[in-house]
Amino acid sequence: MRRRHFLGCSATLVAAPAWAAERKSIVFVPRFMPESLDPIATPSIATRTAAMAVFETLYGVDAGMNPTPQMLERHTVEDDGRIWTLTLRTGLTFHDGAAVTAADCVASLRRWMARDRVGLALATRLDRLRATDARTITVRLKTPLPRLPVMLTRGALSPPVIMPERLAATPPDQPVEHPIGGGPFRLAQGSWRPGETFVLERFAGYVSRPEESNFTGGRREAQVDRIVWRTFADPIQAVRDGQADWLESLSPAVTDDALADAHLIAGLQNPIGDYALLRLNTAEGPTANRALRQAILAMIDQTAVMEAAFGQDSDRFKTPAGLFPLDTAFYSEAGAERMGAKQSIKTLTAQVRQSGYAGEPLTLLRPENDTILAAFTTAVIAQLADIGLTVRDQPVERRALPPAGMPWSIVCETVPCEGQYDLLTAAPHGLEDMERLRTRWIDTTDPGLARQLAAQAQVAVYEDAGFVPLGQWFPRAAWRSTLAGFQRGPFPLFWGVSWSNGEH
Repeated sequence: MRRRHFLGCSATLVAAPAWAAERKSIVFVPRFMPESLDPIATPSIATRTAAMAVFETLYGVDAGMNPTPQMLERHTVEDDGRIWTLTLRTGLTFHDGAAVTAADCVASLRRWMARDRVGLALATRLDRLRATDARTITVRLKTPLPRLPVMLTRGALSPPVIMPERLAATPPDQPVEHPIGGGPFRLAQGSWRPGETFVLERFAGYVSRPEESNFTGGRREAQVDRIVWRTFADPIQAVRDGQADWLESLSPAVTDDALADAHLIAGLQNPIGDYALLRLNTAEGPTANRALRQAILAMIDQTAVMEAAFGQDSDRFKTPAGLFPLDTAFYSEAGAERMGAKQSIKTLTAQVRQSGYAGEPLTLLRPENDTILAAFTTAVIAQLADIGLTVRDQPVERRALPPAGMPWSIVCETVPCEGQYDLLTAAPHGLEDMERLRTRWIDTTDPGLARQLAAQAQVAVYEDAGFVPLGQWFPRAAWRSTLAGFQRGPFPLFWGVSWSNGEH
């Protein structure tokens, strides 16, 4: 069953209230507040969103996730693709007033490569990375690497952001305390504490590209003076009262009646969406048994899981997802016979018994402060009980990985969907066959072979069954009807957004 999302939204536009015409700020309510503003040390959705306003990257991406030069004026390729020469644009300046140099870029890339999986893959292919002058970066590779620009846009939640060389000397697992970037917004002096309200202010020294803005590629012009990150106990009421302007994500429990306000629009700003999955503990506990994991993979009904959060006939999700989302270049049904509730409960229960499972409790972590993940988790628990598994429901704070030292068997997660578009960043990592196929995929220039390798990787993932796709879903946002200029893409971008009456 395939679910397609509705990308349009409608609302009655009204004249801007008096307070909107005078404001130079936008109050943004994130899904979660960031733990730091350093995406290298603290990869998370919230940190990435804030960091992409503060920092720049050598390449951006358009709405189709294709790389485009951002900090670069140009690149040239020599020696059959083994030498790349990257030339920085003129006028690039950090928030402290210093000019951006190639040495800053090299130091930043080295920090990223020491921490991020895509960066590590690049590091293994490098022969030399150096600054040959103030504006020139030379990348010498062991073998040709046509995907270099793509790799320099990736890292999923850890984009290779550029910072001053002295800050890039910070150990990659230690957050930079006072982040300085070169993006269109900068952190207001002394305004950030973990979990607290903070302010991003327009950086007057920013020199934008001239091309039309296309997600993180092209022009980045700050249209307001400040972006205030703040949370509210009742964010919908905060928008009605004029205390907030833009809500990143609405709970699925919010009804259309609750959104009935002439000054408020609700819709999907993220046409790519998020990807939900179950991660099973393959190292210890009952789920170290691969045959049991395969029974769990065969049991999970993706549509039922999504409907637990969004209801039936919803435009908020699409199923089935494989290792790659529906309608993407590498989606396939390879190995799909192993998954998706295609067998009877009786057959699946017998498969559980044949695995040697003897009733040991499976600890399934339930995130307490994420209503969507909690709904997914409830549905999974019910399905696992149907095939005779004993499930221990363990409440935890929402986080990307299980808390250190806590025994666990299964955790439900959601990740940005663009990270699942291809084998460069698609989970899981660490599976031997998967890593072998990923290596070949990165190095190939043959589109047909790339698709074959992606399909083989999916089969390997399903055979291992440490990773269970749950579907693709689309967060719904809300904003004041007098805001305009939004970029549609995987995460919120703040440049170009302004009050529609022209005041900012």
